[in-house]
Amino acid sequence: MNEKEDIILVKETLNGNLGSFGELVKKYQNQIFNLVYRLTANRAETEDISQDIFLHVYKNLNKLKGELRFKSGLYKIALNFTKNKLRQRKFAFFSLDKPIQTEEGEMVYETATNGQTPETILLEKEAERDLRLMLKNLPLKYRTIFVLRYLQGLSYEEISKITRTSLGTIKNRLFRTHKILSRFIRKNKIKKNETF
Repeated sequence: MNEKEDIILVKETLNGNLGSFGELVKKYQNQIFNLVYRLTANRAETEDISQDIFLHVYKNLNKLKGELRFKSGLYKIALNFTKNKLRQRKFAFFSLDKPIQTEEGEMVYETATNGQTPETILLEKEAERDLRLMLKNLPLKYRTIFVLRYLQGLSYEEISKITRTSLGTIKNRLFRTHKILSRFIRKNKIKKNETF
């Protein structure tokens, strides 16, 4: 689906067709869940926030139709809801390595093997762990921009619109994020070498 289809689905929803809103939810639910989870690192909280986001969007859909893109408005709401939740917690950093609690018990994140060797799987798991650790140590304003740009694949212009931040500030924050991450990688590389 493209932007024009989003506009059609929004209009149909405003005319009482709930199925059209269901299509919008299907289209964006995974992206919003991933965005919120990368910022909160809590699956249960992410599910709650994601539901609240879509409920808020549904109740305020007539205000979103003025947006150039439905997606931009949805991302703005998702970021605001998530940031507010983090502020309510009074802290923004937490462990991303904890297993996820489900009805069946604890689940640990595992990557699909796709015929890969055990060494490759181990390296990928280490890379995922390192990424989570790096994200955990980034201040929220940098983490948000990093997640939107590199994990959600949004353009600078989209990020600017969603976060209501100038392009220069976004580029500056990404530059600073790269510096922070480079220092983090060098520091951890030295620590790993010292342990051998």
